[in-house]
Amino acid sequence: MFLILLSGRFSFSAGAMSVMLKGGETVYILRKGVKVRTSKYDIRGSHGVYYETAGIVRLYGANIRSPNLKMRAETLHYYRKRKLLRLKGNAHFEDAYRVVKGDRIVAMGDSAWVVGNVFVEAKRRGVIIRGDSAFYDGKEAFGYVMGSARALIARRDTVEISADMFIMHKDTTYGVGSVVASSRKFKATGDTFRMIVRDTILKSILIRGNAKVVWENGEGTSKEVEITFRDGYTEFVIFRDSARVVYTENGSTIDVLGDEIRVYSEKDTLKHIFVRGLEEGRYR
Repeated sequence: MFLILLSGRFSFSAGAMSVMLKGGETVYILRKGVKVRTSKYDIRGSHGVYYETAGIVRLYGANIRSPNLKMRAETLHYYRKRKLLRLKGNAHFEDAYRVVKGDRIVAMGDSAWVVGNVFVEAKRRGVIIRGDSAFYDGKEAFGYVMGSARALIARRDTVEISADMFIMHKDTTYGVGSVVASSRKFKATGDTFRMIVRDTILKSILIRGNAKVVWENGEGTSKEVEITFRDGYTEFVIFRDSARVVYTENGSTIDVLGDEIRVYSEKDTLKHIFVRGLEEGRYR
C-alpha cells in the first residue's frame, strides 16, 4: 500500500502506484483499491490517475461519501483546487430524503447539478420524478427538476403528473406551470400542485389555479382541487372556492354550484357528489 499525504486536507493511497513525468506534469498511476481523502469527501475507486500540478484526480468505479451524502459513478473527475466533482456514467447522488440519478452530475459541497435522463426518487414516498436537468442541495434538502418534467406516484391507483418544473423541499414536492395529473379514474389540470404527506403516507394532491378535473361522465372546476387517497386508492376529489360539477347519470345531466363539492367515483365513473354551501342546482 502506497500513501501520499500532500496536505492535512488531501491524501491518496493505492495498492499499487507508479509515477511518471509528462510534459512537466507529475502523474501518479493508481491501481488496486484507490482511496482519496479531502476535507469534505472520502473517495474510493478501482483505479485511476492523479495529475499533481493540475490537481485533478480521475477515478473509475468511484464511490464518494460526505457527512450528508453518498455518490457514485463509472467515472469521476475531482478538481482539487475548486473542490469540484464531475460524475459520469450511472451517476448517483443520495441523501436522507432522495436518490438522484442522471447521465452526468457536477457536485460541490452538498450541492449537485444533474444533466440528462434525470431520475429523482423520494424515499419511502413512492414518488419518482424524471426530467432533463435538475439541481439539488443536500444540506437544505431543496431542489428542482426541469425539462419535460413528470412524476409517477406509485399507488394502487397510479397517478402521473407533468409540470413545467418540480420543486422539492425535504418531504414535500411541488409543481408549477401547466400541471396535468391523471390516473385510471380522472384527468386534472391546473397551475400549481403540492403533495401532502403525513406519517410517510401520501394523503392528497392539492391543485390550485384554474383547476379542472374530467371523468368519463362529467367534469368539475374550482380555484382549488384536492385529490385524496386511502389505502393506495383515490378516495375523493374535493372542489373548493367557486366550485362547479356537471355530470351525467342515467341519461340525465346534473349541474351544481357551491362553496365546496366533494365527489366520489368508482372505476372511471363519477358516482356521488356532496355539496356544501349550495348556490345553484340544475337537473335536466
